[in-house]
Amino acid sequence: MFLKHLYEGGRPCSACPAGYPPFCRSLVNPKNEHNDPRRLEVAQDFDVIEPHRNIYLRNARTDDIYVMCDGWAFTFLQTADGRRQIVSFLVGGDFFACELLIEQNSGLSLRTLTKSLFCRMPRAQVREQVLKSDETLNIVGKICIANERAKNDLLLDLGRRNADERVAHLILTLTERLDRLGTTRDGNYPFPLRQQDIADATGLTPVHVGRMISKFREFGWIELSAGHLRILNRGELVRLGRIELKRALRQLNPVWRAGSRRPFR
Repeated sequence: MFLKHLYEGGRPCSACPAGYPPFCRSLVNPKNEHNDPRRLEVAQDFDVIEPHRNIYLRNARTDDIYVMCDGWAFTFLQTADGRRQIVSFLVGGDFFACELLIEQNSGLSLRTLTKSLFCRMPRAQVREQVLKSDETLNIVGKICIANERAKNDLLLDLGRRNADERVAHLILTLTERLDRLGTTRDGNYPFPLRQQDIADATGLTPVHVGRMISKFREFGWIELSAGHLRILNRGELVRLGRIELKRALRQLNPVWRAGSRRPFR
């Protein structure tokens, strides 16, 4: 699963687990001297990070941009007494964080959920490449806009959706992202989130989340066990989440539609 050895020996990104995402693709010079269609025009360092480890802490100074190659992670805010609000989940191809393109720090922290492979790129070099090309600037801009829209949706979740609507909405958005990455197998999705993670993402308690998951199971909408999820009745989840699914997904990561393994329909 973790292909760090394939990134060494002069073949960076040659076996990208994330399917060569648009952010990375935008940093490639197709006419590079190595004649390598996946050789980025920026320096790269790869790190395999164990589960439940902080990668970046809020407001810490950094000179790097972080791209997630494989695994699961999340961004979060935390109160002084330790209560946590998960803002977003990262899967293969996502990058952290838009503000690091401009500033030397981010207002969010970043932590792994599973064992993960990250690529670090120098911010100065990434900025130089972004500003060289209108196409690259457009791709990065769309990613940043999509991230802001996802945060707006989180505000709607926390402010106006009830508990089962919040959990349904989270399941739908995550599984559709996994569909586009091509990580679904026989209708099964990797789903490493614990009840505490779902609670921190939806503003609920773990006990309340457990009740919602049990309810979805009893109604025959989902199966969830051993870190894998199967959706049995997507229509009911969509109805419950009260979202126009295609609209929400277009906002979430619009640039994936052009280059993903599974085209948006």
